[in-house]
Amino acid sequence: MIAKIDKIALWEALKLKLEEELGIMEKAQKQSQEGATHEEGRAEGDKDMRATEVSYLARGQALRVVELTEGLTKLSVVRPRAFRPSDPLAMGAIVQLEDQDSGEQSTFLLAPAGAGARLQVSVGPGERMLELVVLTASSPLGRSLLGQHVGDEVELSVPAKKRSYVVVEVA
Repeated sequence: MIAKIDKIALWEALKLKLEEELGIMEKAQKQSQEGATHEEGRAEGDKDMRATEVSYLARGQALRVVELTEGLTKLSVVRPRAFRPSDPLAMGAIVQLEDQDSGEQSTFLLAPAGAGARLQVSVGPGERMLELVVLTASSPLGRSLLGQHVGDEVELSVPAKKRSYVVVEVA
């Protein structure tokens, strides 16, 4: 089923999503930076922390702008390719996992950026919609999946319990 997903279109959708987020974050960061240096934001006493708080916000937003810019560069360098069931999982793979406890299946895109992004794609006849979640190597599940194959079991320790998944399909 996931083999029918247009990976190039999916990759472009992820890039577009990050570009949109970057535009929003750049505007927000600029507004915060202006607020931190605006005359009305100056401290009125030694306990007034408004300007300091706004400058912390602007700094955090600036770091997010850098992170998104680097992510877009990584997405431009990595090209998604088709994976066979015998291939080890790597960046660009679409992976379907089955939770061993519940039997539920989830679909993920391994990508160098965009962690947590949710993408809607149509698959197969009748254009059934499928939601994919982007995983990066910095996430515990993403890190565990790299190098695995179809049929392999992946264990993930989350607070209060261990979760076990089986790699069902790859594309």
